[in-house]
Amino acid sequence: MGYPRSTDLATQVAACVAEVGAALSHNRAALIRDLYQRLSSEIAELRGDESLQASLVASIEDNVETSLPFLQYGVDIGQAEAPPAAIEYARRLAQHGVPVRALVRAYRLGQDTVLQRALAILNTKVSDPYLLTAVAQRLAAANFAYIDHVTEQVLEAYEEERDRWLQHRNATREALIHELLRTDPGDLAGVEAILGYRLSHRRHLGLVVWTAHTGKADPQASSLARFTSDLADELGCPYHPLFLPRDQASGWAWLSLAHSPTAETLAAAVQVLARGVTVAAGEPGNGVKGFRRSHHQASQAHKAMLAAADSAPSVATFGEIGAVALLCDDQLRGTDAGN
Repeated sequence: MGYPRSTDLATQVAACVAEVGAALSHNRAALIRDLYQRLSSEIAELRGDESLQASLVASIEDNVETSLPFLQYGVDIGQAEAPPAAIEYARRLAQHGVPVRALVRAYRLGQDTVLQRALAILNTKVSDPYLLTAVAQRLAAANFAYIDHVTEQVLEAYEEERDRWLQHRNATREALIHELLRTDPGDLAGVEAILGYRLSHRRHLGLVVWTAHTGKADPQASSLARFTSDLADELGCPYHPLFLPRDQASGWAWLSLAHSPTAETLAAAVQVLARGVTVAAGEPGNGVKGFRRSHHQASQAHKAMLAAADSAPSVATFGEIGAVALLCDDQLRGTDAGN
């Protein structure tokens, strides 16, 4: 590739960039294949089922078809819109619980792959070191600008879909938990899969957790979920707990126990975490029936602690205040019946 010395550098750079873009476009099938092989081999989270793999290929194809004209024809990259297949793929990843870092890394690796191929083409066409440097800088800038512009859009689609999916999943989980608290499930294995929590052949400790704090920087429901997870770790629970937010400042939780903690051990663990969270606990129980009974006991202890107001301890078990809890429960039922 040679240009008259009278031609200004900007014109030469634009012409070189266009020629590199045309070469990439001519061999785009190979580029798409290389991108797919690199992403699927280097990012384990993207190795999903066949439908996800097909969606990844479609996203790569659409991104290649969308991005190359910006090099080949000098189109303003500010006009770049994330292609539909890329948006759909981001949504699919969110639905499958693939972490967002995998999506971000896919675009970084894609950016590097395209740039390396573009520079390899450039080196075969330009020998002048000044022109070579200027064109390489332009290619790198254009590549970065496209990725930066498009990833904003695909990440927004991912986050919106993740929030929608989580709301749907949480509603499903809540309905299943309420059903479990009323009766035995017909498909126990299916319920366990949706909840991500094993019910059969496990020992459960039901909790009600709540806080009076209203820190705006940290939503209380997520703070309580983290507290529940940390409490399970502190007590040496071998499995992840189950947490269901009830409102912004309270939630139900179940710990899957390796051994049954004493009331003192539970209180000490809560004190170690020092999160300002109040805990009402049932008695440990086995299987679905133990899951249900421990929760009902924790709920009764919770009512007794609310009735005690400021004189209530920060941690109480049904075993410690069972009689008071039952009395409070009876009084509340009597009040409801009289209304």
